[in-house]
Amino acid sequence: MAKMQLQVNENIKIGTADADEYQNMFRDLLRQVVDEAGGNQTYATVKNISVATLNNWLRGVSEPKFSVAVSLLGEEKARMMLAQSQNAKNDIQEFALIPRHEISASAGPGLIPVEDGEVELLAFRRDWLSSMGVNPSNAVLVGATGDSMEPTVPDGALMLLDTSEKHLRNGWICAIVRGGELLVKRIQRRTDGTVILISDNEIYEPETIAEDRLNDLRVAGRVRWIGRAV
Repeated sequence: MAKMQLQVNENIKIGTADADEYQNMFRDLLRQVVDEAGGNQTYATVKNISVATLNNWLRGVSEPKFSVAVSLLGEEKARMMLAQSQNAKNDIQEFALIPRHEISASAGPGLIPVEDGEVELLAFRRDWLSSMGVNPSNAVLVGATGDSMEPTVPDGALMLLDTSEKHLRNGWICAIVRGGELLVKRIQRRTDGTVILISDNEIYEPETIAEDRLNDLRVAGRVRWIGRAV
């Protein structure tokens, strides 16, 4: 996972400024969302964290990283907490909160998206997004499923899509909706008007789309960044 866009994970933690006030507010807000979810065990299961870790955060024994705190609290409560510190407000302005959606794009034969609701917000540096020409308001994060785009897009990778890019441009990797399925493919345009959907994994054959069938495809966005946990 590239370091630049994830500096927020290393450089901003809850409590870097006006520590006592803003740590206390974090714990209070976290307790609110935990209670609203039905308790510690339920909330920990939903957020895929251990109950012990959650309890440590609630007691102030340890602190989550900033991007984790945003995911735990949601944008509205996170901004409420950060507003308690001028330094924190300055920090947050450097970062854009990008929604991750509960939907997977298949780097394989095709995956039908069942749910597309926002499940968390992850922080990316605004200057890094700007360097790629990505407006934060057009950015979304989705997961990849399948091996057809390996090694470029590994199974389980997180992808940053620029949803303002709706064209099938030569050489781009795009998330494409076809027949209710969301695919990730490399694009090759030919002079005869056809488009070839290419899988970077050579065991998969390219698929040629005739010019008169291009309307069957809808570009959900261009893949601008790929990352995954190791």
